[in-house]
Amino acid sequence: GQHGALPSTFLRLSAGGGITEPSLIQNFSRESYAVGNPNLRPERTTSYEAGLVQEWLGRRATSEVSVFDNSFRDLITYVSLPPPVWGSWRNVEASRARGLEVSGRARLGGPVTLTASYTRLWTRIVTSNNPSSPFLGVGQELAKRPRNSGSVSLSVAPRRWWFQAGVVFVGERQ
Repeated sequence: GQHGALPSTFLRLSAGGGITEPSLIQNFSRESYAVGNPNLRPERTTSYEAGLVQEWLGRRATSEVSVFDNSFRDLITYVSLPPPVWGSWRNVEASRARGLEVSGRARLGGPVTLTASYTRLWTRIVTSNNPSSPFLGVGQELAKRPRNSGSVSLSVAPRRWWFQAGVVFVGERQ
């Protein structure tokens, strides 16, 4: 039943670990813009996440707040190099990504739904096998991971068709 102050509040917890092998391109590419690195080690990841989900107005609206912590060992990252070779892939010995995600969804009436999300991300290289590098030095942010990102979308889904329009916001990144 729908009794109590917060009858539709859920706690979500997750943890996981994984390994990603380098791709063939990352190992063996011989292009003018990128050269593969056959010495790449597999990337190892450990992740933890906790979130609260709240349903409102008889499940017509939902909000969620989550925090996460990801630790990477031997993270595979693309590094720009001086010409004539423009870049290659390297392992980052140890790094982390921590953040906060906020999202919401509301059925506005009939087949119309509004969805929004925001992510705040903090990343750092913790240990580096190339500490003097301007891209892979200890304390540097991880490349291509924006501190702020979000999205807003509106969808209309009557019985026989579906239409969705949205905007994605991506903040500054390395």
